[in-house]
Amino acid sequence: MSPKMIGGKEKRIEVRYLIFLLAVSTVLMTFGSMTSFLFPMHVGVDQNVFYTLGKSILDGKVMYKDIYDQKGPLLFFMHTFAAMISGKNFLGIYLLQILNFTFILYYTGKISELYLDKKYRSLVAAACGLIIVTAFCYSRGDNAEEFCMGFYMIGMYHLLRYFKNPEKGVSNGVMIANGIFASCILWIKFTLLGFYIGWCLVIGLSIMKRKDFMSAVKAALLFLLGIVIGTIPYLIYFIATDAMYDFYWGYFYTNVCMYSAKVTLLRRIQVFFTEDILWNPVMMPVILFGLGYFVYSKEELDSKEQKAGLVFIAICSYVFVFIGGTRYKYYLQIIGAFTVFGAIAIVKLMQGILAKWMQHKRRTLSIAVAAYLAILIVFSNCAPYYFKPADYYPQVRISKIIKENHGTVLNYNFLDAGIYLMSGSKLPDTKFFVRQNFIRSEFPELLEEPEEIIKNKGVDYVVMRYGRGKDLDYYIETPYLLENYSEVVRYYEPIDDYHFVLFQVKK
Repeated sequence: MSPKMIGGKEKRIEVRYLIFLLAVSTVLMTFGSMTSFLFPMHVGVDQNVFYTLGKSILDGKVMYKDIYDQKGPLLFFMHTFAAMISGKNFLGIYLLQILNFTFILYYTGKISELYLDKKYRSLVAAACGLIIVTAFCYSRGDNAEEFCMGFYMIGMYHLLRYFKNPEKGVSNGVMIANGIFASCILWIKFTLLGFYIGWCLVIGLSIMKRKDFMSAVKAALLFLLGIVIGTIPYLIYFIATDAMYDFYWGYFYTNVCMYSAKVTLLRRIQVFFTEDILWNPVMMPVILFGLGYFVYSKEELDSKEQKAGLVFIAICSYVFVFIGGTRYKYYLQIIGAFTVFGAIAIVKLMQGILAKWMQHKRRTLSIAVAAYLAILIVFSNCAPYYFKPADYYPQVRISKIIKENHGTVLNYNFLDAGIYLMSGSKLPDTKFFVRQNFIRSEFPELLEEPEEIIKNKGVDYVVMRYGRGKDLDYYIETPYLLENYSEVVRYYEPIDDYHFVLFQVKK
């Protein structure tokens, strides 16, 4: 067979493989993320905040200056792009998620090829995707952690490839590219940078161990160059909109100085075992097993330094996520990037059984596909919402009332639950359009501005959400709400255990 024919065959194999990954990603996002067309809306509050802010940028508002949330600008720009595709639903984000997860699965497969026969890459990629999406921490999709995971995977691939041949070093292009990837994480959610902090230290110390100090300095400078390149667009945007101070204050100062909590080391260890592992009983054991296998195996990593380096990067990734003490279930999602090590380890241990199964491809494939779909559908975070009609959602019913009366609306004292999107209402002219998780004494403007709107009857409707053991009175912090507005309807949503109340301005 001629080289051209061999090359053509390899290209066809790669194209089919990419189509397979795209199909797997589409299936995972369809059943595992509430941005999917299977659901009338996404019930997550953060996701609706991102989308509302992204749409506001299209309307000419400047993030942090005219409208506020404490996540990074790249995340909002992504939702702005999604809103350009479809401003009435999450279709744009759904498509971005599919592409993003295809990228994640592709580099999961690339990592597996470093340690396994190429024929297992599809199995490893598909298995890792299923484990991540059905984990409790996946939280129904469209989280900042999900969009950063692909950068972890490509950085991990470059690190492990370097481990295979450290004498060859790391190319200039790889260092610059990873600096750009790190900048993407920086401008999505900077607490997720623990991975690249560990990555740089491990590679830098490895180069210096070979007594090549200047190469280590050069690598560091190239990495920083990549960060600078990736940062320039945001500097241009905020300088052009005269919002540099707002950017610094809104993204860095509030997150570092206001969005943290004091937690003891004992409590952190307790939470690791009682929440992180018990609430994610498949993903976390797979990760820990995989890391343990790579540490104790004599085949995968060549030296104690490489083994220590891998564990150090995993620890950095975990610790920096929770370093501020504040914790939500979706924070752990980023650690799903390390699932690949568990999948590789399991395949290594089961190669004999898998080889026998692969002898009966048709039967094995049909059983595997059926099992895959069954596991995904049954254990998806979205499963309770399958087949729920639009009118099931309190947000949809409330939005119909607002839409019928062409009213303006304000979320009061809670995060965006989708009312702005579903009602099609114009955003109130306020920077703090939702309540963030800050203490009033530290951030009084957060509540004072919307309460001033309520005092002046600045919107037609006010929406509140309450529950989880607390009644409505607990959340009403201004007397003007009940003075100026009257209750129209109240709905209860049992899956997430929340009540929704709609108030209308008194004439």
